[in-house]
Amino acid sequence: MKTEKTTTRTLLRAESTMPVSKNTKATKVQRAWMESYEQATGFEVMRQEDLDGTKGKFEEIACNNIKWYETHTVGIHLQIGNELQSILNSGRMPK
Repeated sequence: MKTEKTTTRTLLRAESTMPVSKNTKATKVQRAWMESYEQATGFEVMRQEDLDGTKGKFEEIACNNIKWYETHTVGIHLQIGNELQSILNSGRMPK
């Protein structure tokens, strides 16, 4: 019997708790992208209510969400890296 290694990505796929809003004017392709974004990041696409069915508006919203996520993750990466460096520099190891 084959068992799947549990990863964050696997858990996010299994626990898609942030459904794409059904009130948007998103096309089927746009909705699929938003679902993929939500599954990959764990965050709902912001400003879905501003979608108007046009390619330009969707591109703007998608790009802004990607930029936000990148900024968010870089900030977290720096924070936990700095915390680790502090621990290593102090000579104390967490229990």
